[in-house]
Amino acid sequence: HVADRAYFHDICALARKADTVFTELIVPEASVDSISLTLKEPLYSTPAVSHLAAEHDLVAQLDALDVFELDWCVADYTVEQVDEARSRRQSRGLSSAQLGSGAP
Repeated sequence: HVADRAYFHDICALARKADTVFTELIVPEASVDSISLTLKEPLYSTPAVSHLAAEHDLVAQLDALDVFELDWCVADYTVEQVDEARSRRQSRGLSSAQLGSGAP
């Protein structure tokens, strides 16, 4: 995700007013604290995404949002859960087009 820096600034301002903010991030299970659902380590954009954003006078989401300062909770599947769901669906004979739709 890339956007104008002001866009991410506005998101941060709103998040600071909230008691809890849940964010969608698909990350390895080991990178999320299982009790607080917060990240254990910072995430960074890939150099390619940061470069693409800079070429268009934009900023990459992971370069603009400090999930530690904002204490955001991860509210998404882990990489392991996505892989497990994909395997279950494939074992049921679902096509690759069907793998991206519906519940795991």
